[in-house]
Amino acid sequence: MKRWMVALMLISVVMLTGCQWLEEEVPQGYVGRNKTPSGWDEKIESPGYVTSWYRDILHLVEATQGVYHERMNILVGGKINLDITVSVRCRLDSNDEDKVREAFEKITAVKAPDGETATITNKQLFDTYLKLNVQAIPRKIIGSQPDVQSVVANRTEIADQIKKQVVEVAAATPLEVTDVEITNYDWPDSITRAQENLMTIKLEEEKQEAQVRADLKRAEGDLKVAEAKKLVKMKDAEALAESTKILQDSLADAPEYLRYHEIMMLSEAANGPNNAFIVIPYGDQGSAIQDKILLTQMIEKAIKDKK
Repeated sequence: MKRWMVALMLISVVMLTGCQWLEEEVPQGYVGRNKTPSGWDEKIESPGYVTSWYRDILHLVEATQGVYHERMNILVGGKINLDITVSVRCRLDSNDEDKVREAFEKITAVKAPDGETATITNKQLFDTYLKLNVQAIPRKIIGSQPDVQSVVANRTEIADQIKKQVVEVAAATPLEVTDVEITNYDWPDSITRAQENLMTIKLEEEKQEAQVRADLKRAEGDLKVAEAKKLVKMKDAEALAESTKILQDSLADAPEYLRYHEIMMLSEAANGPNNAFIVIPYGDQGSAIQDKILLTQMIEKAIKDKK
């Protein structure tokens, strides 16, 4: 009887020891899953306190975002080595529990010193599922360009292609990619100098084009001014012709006024010093006028000879 009671007590102690449980915490920014001696629990634990039984180990996966920079050297057109840096921002796709379970089962977690928890970092996820693709995709896209000039000209489209393909690859993994950028192009010195020279030429061409536009505008302005002056002269001439015609038509039937005007003009001419002139009566025509002019010339010659 005594032996039976001792055995019963020993069995009770063993059973109580085997049924020991703990309250463990899943921190913010992580998800958890218990691994028992017989295998994984199906339940994915959100941040908070979790019950872990004796000999269970709580595994954690980091669910916050991480940014990783992959620097690589790519041969473009079989001639130029282009050094670039691709930056990827990603996090655990915690909305898909099947993918989260895959991460727990495929990646070896790092155990804490107390041995009660083990953690898988975001960096482990990236290295396992994306690192190789992030290196391979830019090499394929950029390396297929015929030359570095094409990379320069098409760098926006190239960056979009790289981002699209990395996001597509990540969709089949436990990671969700939120952004992909080419954060650095380390161009060879020869390309940098060529780009600087090209920019200098372009700026000079733009300067010359601006000067040509200014000259054309000024020439157009000068032409308009000249045309305006010409128009004014034409209008003046038209006005003078019109006024002359009006005067002519008005005095056609007034010979007395014309004779009076002629006498007044002769009087003014006679008042000048040393004037000599011919008086041609109104009505003289043809040979009479020529005879008077000839007589005047003979008188002038005689006066000069006498002197």
